[in-house]
Amino acid sequence: MNTSAKRDICISVIVCVHNEDKTLNKCIKSLFEQSFEKTKYEIIVVDDDSSDGTSRIAQNWVVRTENSSTNFTYAKIEHGGLSVARNTGILLAIGKNVAFMDGDAVADKDWVQNLAIRFRSTNDPLILGGKVSLLNPESAFAKKIYNSFFTYNMKNKNVAIGTNMAFTKSLFSDNYPFHPLFLRRGDETFLFKKLEKTAAPVREPLAEVFHECPESLKEWLKSKYDNGYFGAQVDLVFGDITGLLKMAVYRVQFLIMPVLITIFIPFNYTIGLYFSCIVYLILIINRYIRNKTLLKLHTHYLNNKETTSKLRIWEFFELTFYCLLGDIYNDYGYCHRLIKYMISFDSFKGKERKDATITILKKNFLS
Repeated sequence: MNTSAKRDICISVIVCVHNEDKTLNKCIKSLFEQSFEKTKYEIIVVDDDSSDGTSRIAQNWVVRTENSSTNFTYAKIEHGGLSVARNTGILLAIGKNVAFMDGDAVADKDWVQNLAIRFRSTNDPLILGGKVSLLNPESAFAKKIYNSFFTYNMKNKNVAIGTNMAFTKSLFSDNYPFHPLFLRRGDETFLFKKLEKTAAPVREPLAEVFHECPESLKEWLKSKYDNGYFGAQVDLVFGDITGLLKMAVYRVQFLIMPVLITIFIPFNYTIGLYFSCIVYLILIINRYIRNKTLLKLHTHYLNNKETTSKLRIWEFFELTFYCLLGDIYNDYGYCHRLIKYMISFDSFKGKERKDATITILKKNFLS
């Protein structure tokens, strides 16, 4: 690609993948079919040492696009985790802005164009969070999770998440903006906190991608555990000891009480059982009822256009059960990470793990 063409790249789309052979083809296809002018954006697929058919699929696209006007790069790296893959994509990117999408997501045909319009509307550096819609609505469990917990969190907590976020590239003052310790989650939370004095994420609802939600309770609980685990890692990296201790005490209480209740029941220890139940009830009231968390969640689910106009009684208890169980797994993940830190005394302030070696298998640009 000549120098003039390089300057004209508005957005570098980075797709980080690890064993995504079931979904990658649809992902790349959606990026090649964008309405935005092909010479104005590039697609970079970073393969984090996949062991399935991911490499074959990506290389097939390299061959298919040899005479295409679309700018496509495929790079395979030594296994280093999601953050290392993201950093590699940024190093390869030549666009003025970078956008991230997961390998198991599909982009709306106007996704890149709507991001470009927003970036071109201002000279200020931006962090954009786009709309994330459900890719697997045929799954009843995925649909329930999406219409309740996922969209509730996107509306009230998360402005941007990893599968649909974009940055003005000048925000990255160093070559490793994502901390290599975040192997599969927490990477964007760390980066948003790192950049909070420079720019805050803003919503761009017209930039839409479709992404799957977990299709089973087991999958969803694993994601809740991971969120807690890497959430603790974010707090450890930034070294907020006071906040860590407060959060640890808060979360440990919710983990200990159900255990005590389970222990006291078979031993018929009435006083201990009553005491544990009362304390646990108080904790639940403070966490879910006093601040109206459950009420807000149920109201959100009820008002969601994808659900019926009535909240059935079994749905009420089902969502409440998922909320309590999900938070237990989240608390467990958080405390598990803290315990590992206290046992091993890993250093988060010292030298970061060296970035993975890039092996560029094919780079295909317009000459």
